[in-house]
Amino acid sequence: MTAQVFGKPMNISEIFISNSQHIDVYICVLRWDFVNKALYQHSLKSAVIEMGLRESARLVLTPQEIQHCWCEGAGSQGWEKIRKYLIYDLEDTKLIADKLVPSYYYESLIVPGMNLQQLSLTGNGTKWQRVLERQYPGYKPTADPKLKFEGGLVISVPGLHKHIAKIDVSSLYPSIMLKYGICSRKDTQRVGLSIIDYLTRERLRLKELGKAGDLAAKQAEAALKVFRSYALTKNLIDVY
Repeated sequence: MTAQVFGKPMNISEIFISNSQHIDVYICVLRWDFVNKALYQHSLKSAVIEMGLRESARLVLTPQEIQHCWCEGAGSQGWEKIRKYLIYDLEDTKLIADKLVPSYYYESLIVPGMNLQQLSLTGNGTKWQRVLERQYPGYKPTADPKLKFEGGLVISVPGLHKHIAKIDVSSLYPSIMLKYGICSRKDTQRVGLSIIDYLTRERLRLKELGKAGDLAAKQAEAALKVFRSYALTKNLIDVY
């Protein structure tokens, strides 16, 4: 679960409403910041500015100020101030939702049997597992045999080091895995490689459409990028 408040996991109870799809934008913000580490606060009013979705500060009212404005009565300047405050809240919620929710929508087209709320609460490994479960109907998994190993040791050299280079080869993972047929040993039909191949080609197609100004394609491409990344990770983990 990546919905955490500055490192502290949350206990969340799902809400079910018949014939309705719903999602908690606050949870989306927490998951986004778990990866990006960009927010000092997760409140609606702060997040929308720190995410670059609103340029300047908006009208903010404390609970005491809201109560005072309410007591002024209908038609007063106080009620008008509350109206503007609520409009800002709706605008901010929409700005954040427009940025974060589409990725979960496009995930729902790939991951079977999960609604938007469940996708926003479920870990990436479980999502990939759901995809593979559909490809292996009736398959009953068995536990891996227990192995003995001595463990590992990480050695670090503290201090300030100069002339350091960093090479990120993660973008090469799909090509390497597809070229050499690297996949989970449990994926006997190599379904994972077929899915990764499709996601890679589809993402490139959507990326070109996004560059041409297609917003829906850009949002779908971002969702495929995330989904493909944890599909790759899960496959690499299962290899070893």
